[in-house]
Amino acid sequence: MLTIDAQEITISPRILSCIRSGETVFIEREHLPFAILLPGGLPLAPRPVGLCKGEFTVPDDFNDPLDIWDSLEEETPP
Repeated sequence: MLTIDAQEITISPRILSCIRSGETVFIEREHLPFAILLPGGLPLAPRPVGLCKGEFTVPDDFNDPLDIWDSLEEETPP
């Protein structure tokens, strides 16, 4: 990975303002994605714990082997 000092490149104040506010900036060349500028550092706020609590339940058999593995074992190549 290449790291470049901000003074080595020219970025418009508008782009810097977007990145500082936490936005992702997509750069296109001939209407095709060329590069992405992502804000660095830590997230602005920690993700809340239990965000979806009570919205779904994990089935009791969640960690059980899938039935598909049995059928795959039967189809071993010659």
